[in-house]
Amino acid sequence: NICVETLDIYAPLAYRLGLNMAYRELQNLAWKALFPWRFQVLTKAVNNIRQRYAGLIHTIEMQVQNACSAEGLEVKTFGREKSIYSIYSKMVGRNLTFAQINDVYGMRILVKSHIDCYTTLGLLHRIYKPLPGLFKDYTANPKPNGYQSLHTTVVVSSGFRIEIQIRTEDMHLVAESGAAAHWIYKNQNPGPNMATFKPIRSLMEIQEVTQDSGEFWLATKADLDIDDAADTVYVFTPRGKIVELPFGSTPIDFAYAIHRDMGSHVAAAKINNEPVLLNAKLNNGDVVEIETDPLACPQSSWLKIVATTRARQNIKSYINSLNQKEARNLGVILLSQALRAEGIRDLPDFYDANLPLWQELLQMSHRKSMPDILLGIGLGHESSLHYAKHIVTILSRLGVAPDTWLMHKARATWEHNMATESFMITNENFHTLQPAKCCYPILGDRVVCQFIRGQGLFIHNYQCKIIQNAQKKHPEQYISSLWDDDFVQEFKIPLVLEVKEAPGVLSFFTNQVNHCESEVYTASRDELVFQSSKEKFIQVKLMIGVYNLEHLQKVIKNLQSPNVKNIVARPEEDAINEVH
Repeated sequence: NICVETLDIYAPLAYRLGLNMAYRELQNLAWKALFPWRFQVLTKAVNNIRQRYAGLIHTIEMQVQNACSAEGLEVKTFGREKSIYSIYSKMVGRNLTFAQINDVYGMRILVKSHIDCYTTLGLLHRIYKPLPGLFKDYTANPKPNGYQSLHTTVVVSSGFRIEIQIRTEDMHLVAESGAAAHWIYKNQNPGPNMATFKPIRSLMEIQEVTQDSGEFWLATKADLDIDDAADTVYVFTPRGKIVELPFGSTPIDFAYAIHRDMGSHVAAAKINNEPVLLNAKLNNGDVVEIETDPLACPQSSWLKIVATTRARQNIKSYINSLNQKEARNLGVILLSQALRAEGIRDLPDFYDANLPLWQELLQMSHRKSMPDILLGIGLGHESSLHYAKHIVTILSRLGVAPDTWLMHKARATWEHNMATESFMITNENFHTLQPAKCCYPILGDRVVCQFIRGQGLFIHNYQCKIIQNAQKKHPEQYISSLWDDDFVQEFKIPLVLEVKEAPGVLSFFTNQVNHCESEVYTASRDELVFQSSKEKFIQVKLMIGVYNLEHLQKVIKNLQSPNVKNIVARPEEDAINEVH
């Protein structure tokens, strides 16, 4: 729908470029076409209030002009009417009725210089009572589109509130028609650091790092969302440059706002010369300093803490490229295993000697390159067995016969495949894996990865009963896996305890877990398990976070007491279902 596109993309883009007149017109026309009845109702309400307050607005203009003339200030005043769509958005966004909208009408004051802006502001606050918290200085801190003005809301006669904007004529030209109009009017060249082109650079960067049109649309829409000043923080670089960020931004957002390379290699941060965590929230006036490391790289966990579209899209782009690399490596392992099951010991290399093989394979698969084939296999879009059979057929025509002994051994037992290839589980690729909920593997366990086409890789404990049976039917799905030496991640696992019933039993065991620096995600108690002549035992179920096998053993040891009859960590599937 072109109207929805206009409200989501084109109008916000006009705003970012400083084209306020076009911005308001686009919003009103699109909204009128979408909701004609609502538009008519609000238009009628605005016309009524215009007639009611026309005389009062004129009186306020005269009072301001007389007060400024008495102080020797040369000013121009005129009324400002809020657009129909802006009124509606404020009513919906803040759950207000039309009667509760106080800034339907406002006033603009044009002065000669920046100094006159602040002088006029002081004069207004002397003759009218300003409302606390509603003063905004966009003169010292311009908006990204170059907009500059002083905003204040004051109370005049009979308790009437009015927002007054104070700006120079140059500021007004930029506010209404964009910075480009100012440059044309002044016959100036814009130069390389134009605020107006900041949103354009931002959109171009989003286009560079997004993978498809749908993702670009969503990212652009999020980037063009217009926030109130209350949702913005202004922070400083160590050299005093002001950086505008959304409320809730972190040092990572700040780093990406400065430069993409800085954001991609953030290692540590300081706020007001004090070291902070990378998830620390920035506040107005903070001085932020970023320390980088060439070996540092974006983490998937950053996606949960960043607030800017720019940071989020760059992190996603890096993770996607990393995922593709991991998927290709996985594709090599899966195809190699499938080939051994067909009697081919090694995956043919990509040199000239095997060029006819790969050319025919690419024609058959309609892929552009061999890495594309491996990527498709690793992502689960293609079957490794399908390609293996084609490779064997092509090799047979080229005079290479399969090894029947190897074929028999590879198909008879998975141990051969398990011993031949190993998949390394690292901090970088862990977010693409899924710890299986039948055995809840953790660091320290001997593990194996199960590849399920279309679903990805699942990590299992090597002794898991489910895979012990399944590997006999589908040995090609399983890959021997090792934990990286630097691996550090939290695992969620269930614990089931049989304990003596007592008041506050859940709080007691939750505290015992917390004492071991482990988090409790869920805690529940079941009905009576059994009862002796003097005691009642119940079942307590906990979902906790641990980092490795040693950490788990420490938690279990801390939970043991005379009141605990039994503790089962990572119980069998029937018990797991009860936990969930």
